[in-house]
Amino acid sequence: MLCIRLLMLLISPVIFAQQSPFQPDIDSLIQTGIEKSFHADFDSALHIFQEIRTRLPGHPVGSFYMAAVFQMRMMHHETDRWEKSFLACSDTAVALADAWIETQGDNAWIYFFRGNVQSYRGLYLVKRGSLVKGFVSARRGVDDLKKAVSLDSTLLDAFVGIGNYKYWSGKYYRYLRWLPVIADERKEGVAEVRKGMKGEFSYWLGLNSLAWILYDQENYAEAIELFAKGETAFDSSLVWIWGLADTHKKAGHYETALNYYRYIVQTVRKDSLESGYNEVLARWKMIQCLEQTESLREIIDQADLIMNRPVEPGRFDKAMECRRKAQEAKEKARSKIKEKDRS
Repeated sequence: MLCIRLLMLLISPVIFAQQSPFQPDIDSLIQTGIEKSFHADFDSALHIFQEIRTRLPGHPVGSFYMAAVFQMRMMHHETDRWEKSFLACSDTAVALADAWIETQGDNAWIYFFRGNVQSYRGLYLVKRGSLVKGFVSARRGVDDLKKAVSLDSTLLDAFVGIGNYKYWSGKYYRYLRWLPVIADERKEGVAEVRKGMKGEFSYWLGLNSLAWILYDQENYAEAIELFAKGETAFDSSLVWIWGLADTHKKAGHYETALNYYRYIVQTVRKDSLESGYNEVLARWKMIQCLEQTESLREIIDQADLIMNRPVEPGRFDKAMECRRKAQEAKEKARSKIKEKDRS
């Protein structure tokens, strides 16, 4: 595990333009909590952010970061197990932000926290399949982030959320263009994510976001470079390993991708909180690589492992799609083996 000094050393080339609204000890707790989250040490991160919530009971910051950790934890384990906790912390953060603005007036950081919470909720809705509701919620969040920047132009952290929204809403513009608030602003979005990486707390979030954008743009070399930077900084956390595996696969580096997917499988199999879907997905992506390397017998082995892996109910439909494709790949591999045996 990296200590906070090493984390700050890694961020040190970034010049922070704006001042944090908190005392140095709170800033240190926030940075440590972010570090723990990227290491997938979610219990420690939640403990840290609960301490901040206790010390600053009228401020949304603690609840905001707790909501972020619960969402990250659900995505990491591919489960909805902490949905109620995520929504409760989101609601608390929004309510505290509303109360602050009503009693103490406009504040850039309060809009920043409220905007991000609403954006996180939008992301969750999109992931659950509610594309329009998700983008509407995210749009409310982006309006708050823009308000934050209008109040304090040096609050660069806000640009990560604004940039992500512009890029991904632009990507799906053809499906959402009937909404009056949706436009194709992908180019501006990329520039704003890069700008947000210079913020007080958003370097690693911005780096991860930018890497996935570069992946989407098929700029695989730079995406690999950014994911590798995160992997080095965070001791092979799966947050970054998934990115490396998927990008190497897309780039045609099948043996390298296979090694990363094998690492993912080994890691998730040791995790008692896993839903089972991460293993199924990683093995299916291994099959896709194995098809390119003509490793026919291993395709059959991986398909059998996919079929036999239990998955929790909330991920059953997604797992079934992988199983269907794996079965098709298995049948094709068997046919090729028979053809080779006959020749």
